[in-house]
Amino acid sequence: MTNEDLKALAWAIREGCGLEGMAAAEAMFNFECAATPDVVLGLIADSERNQRMLLAACMGMGTIGEALGADMNSDGDELLGMVNDLIAERDALKASHKTIDCRFEVSEDTLKTIRGCLSSAESDIDALKAECEGLREKVACVDDLSALVRQLVQRLRKAAPDNDLPEKAMDYLKRKGLQGSPLRSDPAEVEPDLGAPAKASKWTAEDEAGSKAVYEQWANICGYLPWVEGGNSLKQDEARRLYCAIEGKEYCYGR
Repeated sequence: MTNEDLKALAWAIREGCGLEGMAAAEAMFNFECAATPDVVLGLIADSERNQRMLLAACMGMGTIGEALGADMNSDGDELLGMVNDLIAERDALKASHKTIDCRFEVSEDTLKTIRGCLSSAESDIDALKAECEGLREKVACVDDLSALVRQLVQRLRKAAPDNDLPEKAMDYLKRKGLQGSPLRSDPAEVEPDLGAPAKASKWTAEDEAGSKAVYEQWANICGYLPWVEGGNSLKQDEARRLYCAIEGKEYCYGR
C-alpha cells in the first residue's frame, strides 16, 4: 500500500466521523491495517528528509540574500525580484555580446620598423632579380660557345685525326656538363665533310625547324619572345646563322 492509499483511508475516517456501527468500525479497521509500523516509519523518514531539504534551501537563500543585500525579514518577494532582475540582466548581456571584436593596437614606431623591413626586402629582391638575369645571359653565352666548340671539335677530328686536342676539349665539356647539343643528343653524330661543297643553297623547312630549336635555347634570357614563323627579327636571324655554323652549311635564308 502506498502513502497515497494510507492518506485516503485517513481522510475517510476524518470526514466520516459521523459514521456509526459497522461502517465506522470497518473504516477504522482498514486504516489500522494499512498503518503498519514500516509505513509509519517511512512517513516519518520522508518528513525528516523534507525538513532537512527545506532547511538547506533556506540557508542557501539566506546566503544569496546577504550577498545581494536583500531584506531578510521580508517574505521573500524582494529576494525573488532581485533574482529575476539578475536573470534578465544576464540574458541582455548574452544578446548584446553575440560577437567579440578583437582589435590590436600597433604603435607608429612598430609600423615604421615593419615598413623599413619590407622596403629592404623589396630592394634585395630587385637586386636578386637583376643578378639572376645577368646569370641567365651568361648561361646563354656559355651554351652558344659550347655549341661552337663541339662543332670545331668535329671539324678538327676530320682534319687531324691524330690530334688529341678534340678529345681534351670534349672531356672538358663533359666534366662541366656542356656536352649536350640543341640539335642532337650525341655530338658524335655530327660529321661534317670539310672536303664537300657547301650544302644545298636552298633554305628548307628542316633548316627552319633547326633554327627554331637553336632559338628556343634562349628561352631563359630576359626579353625572350616566342618564335614567329617566317619572322626576320635580329634574334631569329642570329639563330639561323648559328644553325648554319653548326651544320656547316651556307647561310641561305630567303632563297
